[in-house]
Order: sequence, then C-alpha cells, then structure tokens
Amino acid sequence: MLTNKITFSFLLLLAINWIPAQCQSSIQTEVYQAFVTRNINTWENILQQHNKPSSQEDRYDRAMAIYGFLGLCADEKQKKRGKPYLEELLSISDGLLSENPSQPKYMALGAATLGLQLAYQMHKMMTVGPKSIKLLKKAEALGADIPQVLVELGNQAWVAPKVFGGDKELATSYYRRAIILMEKNPDQLIENWYYLKIHLVLADWYTKTGYSNRAQGIYLKVGKLEPGLIFDF
Repeated sequence: MLTNKITFSFLLLLAINWIPAQCQSSIQTEVYQAFVTRNINTWENILQQHNKPSSQEDRYDRAMAIYGFLGLCADEKQKKRGKPYLEELLSISDGLLSENPSQPKYMALGAATLGLQLAYQMHKMMTVGPKSIKLLKKAEALGADIPQVLVELGNQAWVAPKVFGGDKELATSYYRRAIILMEKNPDQLIENWYYLKIHLVLADWYTKTGYSNRAQGIYLKVGKLEPGLIFDF
C-alpha cells in the first residue's frame, strides 16, 4: 500500500494563490521547490530573501509563503523557529482585508491565518476561533465557487470536533470540488505546490479509510505532475 510523507500538517492549510503561471513571482517558484524537496532551511531562506514585498499581490505571495513555513515548523515541532513570523503574517492578512474587505480570496487567507494562529496560541481559542469561522462564512457567501474558499471550508470541516460540525468526508468533498475548479485553468497549475498538496491529503485519507486503489491513482497522478516530489513507500 502506498503511503506518502506529508511534511507539514494539512490542518494548517493556506489559501491558494491563483495567478497565471507566466506571472508567477520568484517567491512562488522558490517556495514550490522548497515544498518538493521538503527543506525547512530553504523555506526560511526564501522568507529572508524576499522580505520587502511592494505590490498587493507580492504581499499576498509572501503571506502564503510565511503560512506554509509556519505550518511546516508546527509539524516538525519547531514552533519556536516559526513564531517570529506569526505576527508578520497576521499583519499582512489584516492589511489585505482592510484594503479589500469584500475579496473572498483575502477572507479565505484571513480565516486560514487565524486557524494557524491557534496552532501557536491555543489560549486564544475562544476569541480567535469564532472570528475565523465568521470570516469564512462571509467568504462563502461572496465566493462559494472560489477554490481558496472551498479549501478553507474543507479545512474547517476537517479540524472541527464532530459536535461543532466536523466531518472529514464533507471536508474531502470540498477539496475535490476545489481541484475540479483549479483544473479548469491549467496554466495556473504550473509550480502550484498547493494544488499538489491537496492531492496528497486526499490520497492519505483514502489510504487510511481503506480506499487504496483511489490513493494509488492520486499518487501516480501527482508523480507525473512532479517527478521530483519525494515519497516514502
């Protein structure tokens, strides 16, 4: 049975960055390579090098890169290493939402950022948790067909206790819908590490629930998309 090594917890997902491949920023390309090679040192070096974003999209790209790094640190039990970047991520996310209060893409990022904050500051559960849920509901109302929003809805269903609506099967349905929407724009999938990540999480879930054939099909698909991606078998 195929199993894959997921380097950082899917419970800490990012909102997806959707811009044409030909316009991808350097930080996106470099983060993709860090994801493929599973190198936490490379990821942090990228953050240190690309530390002066100018445009709004550059700030969004940096937010995503920080988010991925913080998730990786949490999974690798190196939260102390990631913690200095948390406040910057919160600041960027708040700024984007302040400038674009009706943009579902930024709402999804904001909800995801708050979810990640809980991984580092669990004592803020009673204040941060409801704020994240409220923001995501607003994002769904304005952009239920946007991949970023669908993924975050999936994340919420994935991590929440059953008594609060948690449902992993529902979560996977959101992820599958997000993938379908992503694949309608092939040019936006090149070097898109998050697109690969969703596939890996689905495959891991299928493996754990006894659907090994489905899992194997996903691993084969991802292997063709990125031959350099490291797997453990």
